[in-house]
Amino acid sequence: QLQQISLLLQLLRLQLQQISLLLQLLPLQLQQQSLQLQRLQLQQQSLRLQLLRLQLQQISLQLQPPCLQLQLPQLQLQLLSQQLQPLGLQLQVLILQ
Repeated sequence: QLQQISLLLQLLRLQLQQISLLLQLLPLQLQQQSLQLQRLQLQQQSLRLQLLRLQLQQISLQLQPPCLQLQLPQLQLQLLSQQLQPLGLQLQVLILQ
């Protein structure tokens, strides 16, 4: 019977050790979960930033055609003014004669 009690005590001791190890493991598991969560949040933020960048590119591409359309009349005006310059000089010459 003493031997049986001794064995039971050993078993209890082992179970306590097991519980103690499990308790040590808990904070590590929590830490791991926390790190995984942080990693996922970072990935999510990174994806959001990529999306924003793409949206900005899209907007800038949409803005380009109107800019180009505005450049054309400007170039036509420059051309006209260059064509008108010699005429202006000819008029001055005629007036001076």
